[in-house]
Amino acid sequence: MKKGYRALLLDIDGTILDENGVLTKRTSDAIRRAVNEGIVVILTTGRSVPGTTYIHQQLDLTTPCICFNGLIIFDPDSEEWMRVSELPQEALQSLKEWAHDLTTFFFVTTKDTYYTVTAQSQEQHRIMELVGSVRQLPSFDELPKNGVVKVQCFCSDNQRIELCKRVEESPWAKKIKKRFFPLETLPELADFPLVYVDLEPASRGKAEAVLYVEETYGIPYDEVIAVGDQVNDIPMIEAAGLGVAMGNAHEDLKTKADLIIGGNYDDGLATFIEGMLDG
Repeated sequence: MKKGYRALLLDIDGTILDENGVLTKRTSDAIRRAVNEGIVVILTTGRSVPGTTYIHQQLDLTTPCICFNGLIIFDPDSEEWMRVSELPQEALQSLKEWAHDLTTFFFVTTKDTYYTVTAQSQEQHRIMELVGSVRQLPSFDELPKNGVVKVQCFCSDNQRIELCKRVEESPWAKKIKKRFFPLETLPELADFPLVYVDLEPASRGKAEAVLYVEETYGIPYDEVIAVGDQVNDIPMIEAAGLGVAMGNAHEDLKTKADLIIGGNYDDGLATFIEGMLDG
């Protein structure tokens, strides 16, 4: 790969996958070629471990996956949980109570399981079908009391405002990160009526992937390329030597990127990788 880049950090939705959520043959072939030419390719995503390893297996990657925006590092080959960040215990009960009182519905998520109180709304059933394996519990009191990675909230705009206000006014506000994701960017949820807020441990987000590559592979940040399409990709775009935004990316990400390439609707990632490898 030209200019001495040795690692490639790739977001999944909106980056590797096309506008229909499909991994095209051309993109798959380009990523495989990068691996065959010695590039360290790591999936760096907001997805859960199961949602990430599915794509990981399709690409025959052997590197660990960086999931939940840097909160988890998991090696599918050895099934080793290399890093798991958890919400501070002193904050957890309040976060669960606020999510229960102030949202339409919510998940309490450990490293490998989504938990929720028995589904009541059509919206909750819809998200559960998309997520896949969700453990429904009959009451709030049975939700996990430790080992929680994040609380995932689905709410109206007014609910979101009040929820965030509670967090910001709490004594442990600096230990909690509020992360927003536009669900309408996912093909399956283009018409979804609720907003999505993650309450998770404070971290550097996807920039954790850049640090991990340096610590594990000895590849410094200026030899790392990061590619993404959403605001949760900004930390790794800024931390990498070359930050790349997809043509379909959020405008806030495009303003931070060093380079804007084609969209996921026309194999923009594949075109970029092919061009870099061809030099």
